[in-house]
Amino acid sequence: MLVTGLVSPSASAEPEPTIPEVTERVERLYHEAEEAIERHNTIKEEVKVARTELAAVRADGRAQRAASEGRRRPGEPRVLA
Repeated sequence: MLVTGLVSPSASAEPEPTIPEVTERVERLYHEAEEAIERHNTIKEEVKVARTELAAVRADGRAQRAASEGRRRPGEPRVLA
């Protein structure tokens, strides 16, 4: 009769973490997630402000072009700066 030794997977793997270790890891991950959400919200607000500023700059550019178009004489070529 041939007997082979079987090693259970858990015998060679790392030991299971304890409940306090798992609790600490979960708390750390929640904290990291909260920090990531705060960074996301900060960046989202910065993007909102930047888009508002960009819209204002574009509107100002359109107003300046319209004003300069009004000062040109009919038939005068448009000069691009």
